[in-house]
Amino acid sequence: MAPGGDDSGDTDTDAPERETILVTAADEERLHQMSFTELAPDEVAQMRRLVRRLILLCDVSGSMEPYTRVYLSLLQGAVAGAEAEAFIFSTGLTRLTRQLAVRDPDQALARAAASTQDWAGGTRLAESIRHFTDAWGRRGLARGAVVVIISDGWALDDPESVHAQMARLRRLAYRIIWVNPRKVALDYQPVVGGMAAALPFVDAFVSGHSYAALAEVAAAIRADRSDPHENTRAR
Repeated sequence: MAPGGDDSGDTDTDAPERETILVTAADEERLHQMSFTELAPDEVAQMRRLVRRLILLCDVSGSMEPYTRVYLSLLQGAVAGAEAEAFIFSTGLTRLTRQLAVRDPDQALARAAASTQDWAGGTRLAESIRHFTDAWGRRGLARGAVVVIISDGWALDDPESVHAQMARLRRLAYRIIWVNPRKVALDYQPVVGGMAAALPFVDAFVSGHSYAALAEVAAAIRADRSDPHENTRAR
């Protein structure tokens, strides 16, 4: 996380700046490794700065079932600890921000489970994004926000519809980050279907398949949209 450079400068002069950078990097690394429930008040404030304007849309369809509970825990921590907005989708879209806002993770997840029957079904990706954009995005929730979509991209919708709805979302959001746990497979190629249709509108495409890989998600959230190479590097 510290910037690179050569060693030709005055090391004594540069030392305070390097020390500050390393301390900040160490603090952020520790933050990445901690449970949201263990954060001290100043760390909660730091997390809020990291995820302000953050919106999470999580796929809970059948193909994502092995990852659902872990990602719901991530959503709960982001909502309760950092005031993020959370939605789940499968054949339809459900807002879970209120249900996940309680501090007790088990209670929050139980409330989330009771709020919808739309679990482990098919994926209406285009329809879910359209619903979000129409009901919340255009009213201001997505304007200038960082939108994180957690999905393997396997959709029942035709790719043209996914393309059209992602284009609408792109016009509202500051950044779109796509987390696909299947990206970690060596032979994975997002060249067809909903994933391929969505990628042109994505700023960062990361796996987020493991606890350690969530640091990559955090880095993508922090990054500047103006980086023209980020999407290519992430594929």
